[in-house]
Amino acid sequence: AVTVGAPASGADSSARRTLPVDVTAATDRLFEDFRLDAHVPGLVYGIVVDGRLAHVGAFGVRDLETNRRVDAATLFRIASMTKALTALT
Repeated sequence: AVTVGAPASGADSSARRTLPVDVTAATDRLFEDFRLDAHVPGLVYGIVVDGRLAHVGAFGVRDLETNRRVDAATLFRIASMTKALTALT
């Protein structure tokens, strides 16, 4: 299991959450399968638990010419996707 830091915003600071490793492995498989099926060169995703980053998955490459791998610090152009996120808030 992956232990995650204490919850944010006034919750009991001694509380800790555990994210089962099988959940992260299954989620990694889902994203990697999607990447391959959709012919996406690379992607990064994160799982946030109680306001803390509990897991990061990074798959594929950021540059097709150099085959540089994607990692948690890779920047992606997201174009107009923020409009949908703003609408949800």
